[in-house]
Amino acid sequence: MSCNMKVHPAAEVFPMMEGEAFEEMVKSIEVWGQQVPCIKDGDVLIDGRNRHEACQHLGIATKFVEFRDVVKNYGHWSGRKHEYPLISEFILALNVQRRHLTDEQKTAVAMKWLPIYRSEAEEVKSQTKFKPGSSPNPGGKRKAEVDKDSCPPDPRRDIKEKHANSTAGKLAKNTGLTLHQARQVIEIDKAAAAGVIPKEDLDAVIAGTTKPVEVLKKIEPKATGKPKKSKILARLITLWKKATQEERNQFMKEVE
Repeated sequence: MSCNMKVHPAAEVFPMMEGEAFEEMVKSIEVWGQQVPCIKDGDVLIDGRNRHEACQHLGIATKFVEFRDVVKNYGHWSGRKHEYPLISEFILALNVQRRHLTDEQKTAVAMKWLPIYRSEAEEVKSQTKFKPGSSPNPGGKRKAEVDKDSCPPDPRRDIKEKHANSTAGKLAKNTGLTLHQARQVIEIDKAAAAGVIPKEDLDAVIAGTTKPVEVLKKIEPKATGKPKKSKILARLITLWKKATQEERNQFMKEVE
């Protein structure tokens, strides 16, 4: 790798080509040239480590394209940093799509990728926070008024969008894991951060020799957060919140 080119941590989650596979790429570029440019963000290489390495091996200049130009072409770039995909999210989706990974390998990638994603998301969040005394609407423009009665929101759509925009939803979408599997990865990540998972168990999940569910069975409910409510109790709480005071009084009389 060029001494002037750094590699994004999320890209390092995926192994480099070696041996025969790398030699075939070198021969292909030597004959046909570099057909697909590498993607970078300034001096940080985002995608194309193997192509860049092959070009250096051949002693030819690597073709690059800027990340902003790539996402702009796909309609994600609007000129404001927090409105285009996180680089770590982009790298994950791009690499998983081109590789044939088993569920164990996807889980291992997700475990390595998640801390990088959290760090990048926190950095972007801190950059987009309004400073004390500043206005979130400096131009004084009025927000568009919507007649809520004419177009009531579909609660099912809200839940679906909430899941899709959650960390688990993004992890599932970009790795090919199910939403349930993605949530298991997140639970293990939180438990590992809290120091309640032995290092050997965490390493076993990353290595693909142990399934996340097997590790989670060893953890007490309090280790990963609040104890989980049963489905019946959760349903009762939901009904209680929706009930009128009269209905609550009637319910209390019935249970006395």
